[in-house]
Amino acid sequence: MVGKGKEAEQHSGAFDDLMLKEWALKNTLSRESGGGGGFFMQPFPTVNLTGSQVGLQTGRTRVGVGSLVRASSISRSPFLLDSQGLHKSVVLVIEEDDKMTLGLLLNRPTTRGVEIGRKEKITGQSRVETVPIIRGGEYVLKGNPTILWLHYNEKLKAAGVGREIGAKKSGIWQCTTESVTAAIEKSLASPEDFLAVEGVSVWTKTNGIPMGMQGEVNIGNFELVPQSKTNALWASLLKQQVLSPENISRAIAHANEAWEESGESVDEKRDELVFKSDVRVSELSETALKHWVAAYLLGMPKAFSGQTSKAVSGET
Repeated sequence: MVGKGKEAEQHSGAFDDLMLKEWALKNTLSRESGGGGGFFMQPFPTVNLTGSQVGLQTGRTRVGVGSLVRASSISRSPFLLDSQGLHKSVVLVIEEDDKMTLGLLLNRPTTRGVEIGRKEKITGQSRVETVPIIRGGEYVLKGNPTILWLHYNEKLKAAGVGREIGAKKSGIWQCTTESVTAAIEKSLASPEDFLAVEGVSVWTKTNGIPMGMQGEVNIGNFELVPQSKTNALWASLLKQQVLSPENISRAIAHANEAWEESGESVDEKRDELVFKSDVRVSELSETALKHWVAAYLLGMPKAFSGQTSKAVSGET
């Protein structure tokens, strides 16, 4: 803000100003000055893996249909400046070919839900429960149902409700609306046993880097979720509710809880500060995610405008 020193100083801790500093650090400052010189090299995260989750593909973790991955746990999020909705996201890979990887975001609830009626066994009274619709991505698969239903329920698996996604990967099953309704009517399950996901995310494969989700994992943007974490992860995902202005902070907290349950915790001692500020980069990433949710999922892009990173994060 040339010629407006006092005004610039007043806004030096605002969200927009902090994001601009990070953009400048990445794109314009030389490496000698502590910047990225146009790009950042992400360190490969360390994840403890066992069994079928460890592959020998180029010496790195193998990703395939049925794999669960989560956004990188490094303090400087690879999604701070681009695709903020992927920060602390959890993704289920559902299709893979030589052109692209298709995946479902599992922890981005929307403002809409699916109403499912059920009868109480004892009283016989009817009640309606709402299953939140999760935004799986911005694309729709032609010839496929609008809503993809998922479950991780042993009773439903034994009853043959749906089919497993991938072979011995995450253990998550996909089913149809009809099979969900039938399972609830037979008292095999309740509505809260299911995730309803709309839309898919796409990671293309080209001659460049990265190539599909495997490439994202290879460069450290995502990490494979160990199978031992699936139970706790799924329990957190089922806590999600239909998004509203009143519960946006709680919704993001539940989403982040699912991400935290899916891997190792972040070492806060290694957290960096935003260039020439006292705000942590991880804190700014959380704020950027909240702005993204407000704009793209809640439809209120100006809900947090003018607030500092700490204020938006709910700190005092």
